[in-house]
Amino acid sequence: MREKSDWRWLAVAACWLGLSLAVGSARAQEADAARAAERVRQARENVRVTLLEEQVRELDQALRAEQAAHAATRRAVEDPADLADLEAQVQRLQRQLEQRDARLAALEAQLDAAPAPVTLPPTTLATQPAPGADSSAPPTAPVDLFAEMDALSRQGYDALDQGDAEGAKRLFLSALRENRTSRPALYGVALAYHALEDLERARIALDALLKADPRDAKALALAGLVARGLGDAAQATFLLERALQEMPDNPVVLNNLGVVLSERGQIRDALRRLRQAIDLAPNYAEAQFNMARVLASERRPRMREARQHYERARDLGWPADFALERQLY
Repeated sequence: MREKSDWRWLAVAACWLGLSLAVGSARAQEADAARAAERVRQARENVRVTLLEEQVRELDQALRAEQAAHAATRRAVEDPADLADLEAQVQRLQRQLEQRDARLAALEAQLDAAPAPVTLPPTTLATQPAPGADSSAPPTAPVDLFAEMDALSRQGYDALDQGDAEGAKRLFLSALRENRTSRPALYGVALAYHALEDLERARIALDALLKADPRDAKALALAGLVARGLGDAAQATFLLERALQEMPDNPVVLNNLGVVLSERGQIRDALRRLRQAIDLAPNYAEAQFNMARVLASERRPRMREARQHYERARDLGWPADFALERQLY
C-alpha cells in the first residue's frame, strides 16, 4: 500500500516537473521572439538612418556642385577676356542675321513700277481720319490700296484690320513666296512687323520698297514711324518730311511729324504741323491730344488753349491722361 502511494507521488512530481519545463521553454521562446523583434526594429532604424544620411550627402554634393558652377560662371563673366569673346560672338551672330535678312529683302525688292500714291492704311501709332469724320471709329484699310492686289495680300490687310498682326504676317509672307515682286505684300509685311514691334525687319522691308521707288509716300511715312521707334529722331524727321512732300494734305503724317519735332525740342515747328493736321481734320482726336500736350510743355505753357484741345480730344473719344490732367487743371 505504501509502495503504491510512493509511486503516485512520484508520478505527480514528474507531471509538475514536466509542466515547469514546458512553461520555462515557452517563456524562453517568448524572450527569444522579443529579442528577435528588437533586432528587426533596430535593423530597420539603421536602414532608415543610412538612407537619410545618403540623402543628406547627395543634397550636400548637389549644393556644392551648384555653388562651384555659380562661382565658375561669375569668374567667366568677370573675366574681361571671356566677356569680350562673348560680345564678339553676339556681334557676329547679329551680323549674320542682318546679312540673311538683307539677302531676303534684296530678293523681295525686284518690284514693278510704283503705282500712284494712295491713302495711308492704319498703323499702330496713327490712323488717318477723313476731314469731319468721327476719329473714334475703328479705321479700315482701303480696298484699293494698290492697283493690283493678290488674294493673300487682301486677306493680310483684313487680318491687320482685325488686330491679328501675326496672322497677317504669315499671309503676306505666303504672298511673297508666290510673287516676290508683290508690292502690296512687301508693304503689308512691313506693316505687320511694325505692329509686332519687330522694327528691324520692318525697316529692311521698307528699305527694299524705297530702293525701288524713293518717292513711295506710304513707305516713307511708315519708315518714319519705324525710325522713331528705333530711337533715330533725326531720320524719322527726314523720312516724314519726304512723305509730306508727296502728300502735303495728309493729317496723319502732319501729326506724326509734329510729335517727332516736339520730342526733338522743336516746339514751334511741332505746333505748326499739329495745327495743320487739325485744320485738315478737326475731329482727329490724336492730333487734338498732341496739340494739348505740346502746348502744356512750352517754356511758357498756354494752359487755356491746351485745355481746350484736351477737352476736344476727350469729347472725340481719346482716353484720359491723368498726368496731363494734373498739369492742366
